[in-house]
Amino acid sequence: MESSKRNIYSFKFKDPDLRSLRSLVSQMHPVYRINFGKNYGNLLSILNQQVDHTALITLAQFYDLPLRCFTFQDFQLAPTLEEFERLVRIPMKDKSLFEGTNESLPLEVIASALHMDEKEAKDNLETKGNTKGFSLSFLLERAHTLLKAESWDACYSAIALAIYGIVLFPNMDGFVDMTAICVFLTRNPVPTLLADVYYHISHKYTKKNGLIACCDPLLYQWFLEHLPKTGAWVEQSDRIKEAWKNVNRKGKAELGRENGITKEPYFQWVKERVQIIKMPFVIRTPIPLPEPKLTHVPIEEMEELKTTMAKLEKENEELQTKLQQTTNEKNNMKWELERKEAQLQAHGQLRQAQKECQDNERWWHLATKENKTIRDTLGAQIKELTNFVRHAKAEVDQERRLKKIATEASRVSPMVWEEKCQEVRDARESVSYWKNQLESLRQDSSIWLKERDYVIEDYESFKKTIDFLQGDRDKFRAKLDGLVGFCNWAAKELPWRLRDAVKELKEDSTPPAIINFVLLCKGLLKRFNEELEELQARKPAV
Repeated sequence: MESSKRNIYSFKFKDPDLRSLRSLVSQMHPVYRINFGKNYGNLLSILNQQVDHTALITLAQFYDLPLRCFTFQDFQLAPTLEEFERLVRIPMKDKSLFEGTNESLPLEVIASALHMDEKEAKDNLETKGNTKGFSLSFLLERAHTLLKAESWDACYSAIALAIYGIVLFPNMDGFVDMTAICVFLTRNPVPTLLADVYYHISHKYTKKNGLIACCDPLLYQWFLEHLPKTGAWVEQSDRIKEAWKNVNRKGKAELGRENGITKEPYFQWVKERVQIIKMPFVIRTPIPLPEPKLTHVPIEEMEELKTTMAKLEKENEELQTKLQQTTNEKNNMKWELERKEAQLQAHGQLRQAQKECQDNERWWHLATKENKTIRDTLGAQIKELTNFVRHAKAEVDQERRLKKIATEASRVSPMVWEEKCQEVRDARESVSYWKNQLESLRQDSSIWLKERDYVIEDYESFKKTIDFLQGDRDKFRAKLDGLVGFCNWAAKELPWRLRDAVKELKEDSTPPAIINFVLLCKGLLKRFNEELEELQARKPAV
């Protein structure tokens, strides 16, 4: 037999740790919290909203996936842009929409929105998972520093971005990802918040279990607005939360939206829809009432009754409309009154704080006049505390850098680690090889130094020999010059003297030895001239 009850799914809602963020906001004066709301709407109220996750898990059981709404036994609820805009109090008009995460967003855009320089943004922009972003600790530390320095615009932006990343669009614990940063830059979170709620609930409802990571404080505020403010529901709310499966009607035959104007066709359609999708609890069939006895009524009276009923229904609808308008005006006036009361309270606290400051200043001047040593001591303590803060900040920066290095090191895969180890081994082998080469070169250089000494000694010896030969060369050159002069003289004088001697020769009276000597000299002279001509021919032209 088919069950008349829908299955109950195992849902969870993300519950981030907001204690540090709430503690930081609590240190702000009410005046500055009001000023924060002028730029960032109702984010502080959403941050401080205490959420009953059991109620949200119960609400998720009634989700109607095809219609994207929450279908109950007699009515339906669906979050709208107008409702979320009123709760967040950030107007949507004339603002750009979030069109997707831009991981390559220029640093100057982020730095400008957060009132910081690009270097600080670059140094603190971390990578976690597949996205970039800022750690919550960095934003809180920066906001706390700016709070002490009373740099309010920069402080507000840091707190607002932290709320965007941890409360409005929670993803990773303690980390504000690039998606939250991109939505923050649009200054228009309402459409994205509504889409985020529908997406996460629809996605997990399809899987029938899982963690719903949307802005649960905002969804809870929206849900509370549709619950009765007085009556049995409020008086027995704790018991109802525990026993939501056994919902009992009391007073009305039908349940419906408070002050909602609905007609019978809608109720009939909702009942048919409930029969299709079923409820997460057993619907009890009401006991039928006994049929009334028929009474004869004249036609004229019947027509008059119909006319009266139509008139009363019309008046009822008009009254319902006026009541709804009056209720809305009442709520608006209530919100405006609360805002003005908060402003008045803030102004009163501001005046009280100013008075206290004046009193403290007067006592300070009196104490300064009475004892100058106290001021010097306080100055020394302030200086010491300043140095301590500076050193502490340096240690924190060092720890952050070490943490970043450790984080980067932890992302190294085994394959990359093995490659790095192999590179180290190769580098060690290369170092060992070059050390051996260096030692060999040192030994060779020692040998070369000895050889150089030998060469220097040989050079000195050769130099002495060259100097000695240089002196002999000069002597031989002088002798050679004399010989050349003699040869030149002989080449010039011998021919004509030899001709004269040949003419004087007489065969009958000259001894044969003299004749032979003259002929020998003639032959020598001829040969000498031939040698000179040959040398002259071989001499290069200048």
